[in-house]
Parts: sequence; C-alpha cells; structure tokens
Amino acid sequence: VARVVLERGTEMTRADTCTLYAFDDATRVLELVGERGVSAEIVERIRYIRSAEENPIYATTMTARAMYAETLEEYASIVPSIANMPPSVRRAQAFFAAPLVAEGRSVGLLGMGFYRPHQFPPDARELIAAFSRQCAEAMLGALRLDRERTARAGLATTLRSIGDAVIATDSRGAITMMN
Repeated sequence: VARVVLERGTEMTRADTCTLYAFDDATRVLELVGERGVSAEIVERIRYIRSAEENPIYATTMTARAMYAETLEEYASIVPSIANMPPSVRRAQAFFAAPLVAEGRSVGLLGMGFYRPHQFPPDARELIAAFSRQCAEAMLGALRLDRERTARAGLATTLRSIGDAVIATDSRGAITMMN
C-alpha cells in the first residue's frame, strides 16, 4: 500500500517529495513507513513525529484537516528546523500534509513537497482530500490484514505445539487445520 500511495501520489500531484506515516494508537506516534525523493538528512529528522509541540504537522491527525504551505516562508513558520536547513540539503519550499482518516480515526499522514513555491487552489485541495480518504481506507485495510496474519500465525504455532490431537473445521465440516 505504501509503495502505491507514494508512486501514485507523487504522479497525481506532480510533487517532488512524498512521505507516508502510519499512526500508532498505542504510542500516539506517527512513524514514517515510506518516502520518495526526500534527502537522507531530512529522513533522519522526520522518521518519527511524536507531538504537535515537536512538529505542528502532527496536529493534522487531531483536527482531521490538511495543512498547506505555499511558500518557503510559510513552511519555515510551521517547521523551521527543516525549512531552515543549509542550502546543501535539498528540501521542499512548499508542501501539504493531509491526515489519513478512516472510520473516524487517524490512521496516518500523507505529505507532499514541492521544490518551488506551489499554490493549492480549491480544486487541488478537493483532489488531495479525496486521495487522502482513499489512502486512509487502503492503509486501514492493510493494517487489519497484517494484524490478522500475525494473529493467525500465533494461533497456528499454538495449535501445532499442543500434545493432543486438534482438528479445526469450517462451518461445512471441512478440515481447515490439524496438528
């Protein structure tokens, strides 16, 4: 899912950089799960976003509203630690950060950066909102599938290690598992 979001997102928006975060409900941290075109020096600084005090972009996950910076000055007012890096570090001058919200909860964050100032007219913002909703649904589905695979693997290990014979069947009586 991350690979498709990164590829399709940068193509659709014609962005120069893209970041995708997953939101961990337990730790309340955004963790970078994929990036495209981001300088290594920046990746190390943005791998985790822990709070709105650390990075105001985090607030989008609480407000469910995208954040836009159309100029380097706007960018610097939001995240000065990145915007004011030395010129030798290639970085965006404009960006948007869109929360990924599915089923009423934040599941991640999508960020796109542009190496030049960039305007986001209303129709572009609507497209970003629609794409973000689709990304959120895809990420939620992928997270659920991953959790199910993990649970099934644990259950299979437990069943195989039981000393007594265990046979599991489906609703038609067909054997689905046995140790």
